[in-house]
Amino acid sequence: MSEDAPIIPNDQLDQAHSGDTLVMQKPDIGLGADYETNIPKGIDVFAPVDSETSSKKPYESINPGKLDELPGGIYEIKGADPTKEENFIMETTNKVSKSMEIVLYNEGKYLSSANQIGNLRPEAGPESNPLLEKVGFVFTDERTLIPTPLTVQKKLKEAGIDAELFPDTGIIPPTEYVKAFRNGKYPIATGEEGYYSHDIQDDHVTGVILGGEVLKNTLSKALESKISEDGTPIVPMEEIGVLAESIDRFTQTLRAVTTESSVVLGEAYGTEKGRQTLFKYGMAIGMDAEQVGKILEASQQKARELELPVKELK
Repeated sequence: MSEDAPIIPNDQLDQAHSGDTLVMQKPDIGLGADYETNIPKGIDVFAPVDSETSSKKPYESINPGKLDELPGGIYEIKGADPTKEENFIMETTNKVSKSMEIVLYNEGKYLSSANQIGNLRPEAGPESNPLLEKVGFVFTDERTLIPTPLTVQKKLKEAGIDAELFPDTGIIPPTEYVKAFRNGKYPIATGEEGYYSHDIQDDHVTGVILGGEVLKNTLSKALESKISEDGTPIVPMEEIGVLAESIDRFTQTLRAVTTESSVVLGEAYGTEKGRQTLFKYGMAIGMDAEQVGKILEASQQKARELELPVKELK
C-alpha cells in the first residue's frame, strides 16, 4: 500500500460527506409515480446510454458521468415496481428500496462500493491497490470508494496522466480512441457503467500509469503518421480499428508483464512469453524494439517505486 492513500477508518469518511437531509420527493426519473427519491430533479443519473434496447430498470444502470452533479450524501429510492408481462401487469409487485452514497473526501467525490444502485464495484485484488490509488480509488477498512469521472481526471493529472472524458458514451469510437492517445491523453468513457468501470480498473489505465511519460511520448509519436491532431485519419479506417485494438492490447500487456495481476492472466503474459507479447503489440502500433524496451524499463522502474514485485521476464 502506498503512503499517499493508506487504508483509513470509516469514521474519518463520515466527517467528510454532507447532504443526508435531502428531502424525499417524486421527480420523474423513469420509474413511474409510485415511488419516492431524494435524487434532485434534473440529474438523470440512472439513464442508460441506449435506453431503447436496454432491458434493465432505470435504477439498475448508472450513467457515471452524472455522479459529479450530485452533492455528497445518501440517496434513496423507495416504492413499488410492478412486474409486467406482455399485455398485463401481474398482481404482485416488487418493493423497491435501494440506496447510494456519494462521499466527499480529500478534494474528491466518490461512490461507495456498498451502494445498492447500479453495478460499479472494484474488481481487482489487493495487490493492485497502489496502482488504483493513483487512479483515485480510496481503500478503507470496510469498503472501497470508487472515484467519479472528474475525480479520476484530477487524480490522474496528479500522477502525470492527462485523461480525456467522453460523456454519454459507452464504447469509444476507434477514431476518437486513437486520436486521444495520439494527443497524449488517456480516453475514458463515462456514459455507461460497464465501460467506465473497465476504463478505470486495473487494466489499461494502470499500464498507462506504469509506462508514464515514456509510454505517452513514444505512443503519441508513433501515431502521428496514422491520424492527425484533429482526428482526421491519415491511413484507411480499417487500420485505425487495428491500431485501437493494438493500443488496447499493448497497455493491457504492459500492465500484466510488469508486475503480478489478478485481472490479466495467462501464458502470454508470463515470464517466458511476456516480453514477446509486448513487442508484438508494440510493433503493430509502429514502435521498434528499442522503443518498446525503453517503455518496459520505465514501467518496471515505476513498479519498484510503488514497491510492487517486478516480473523477471526472459
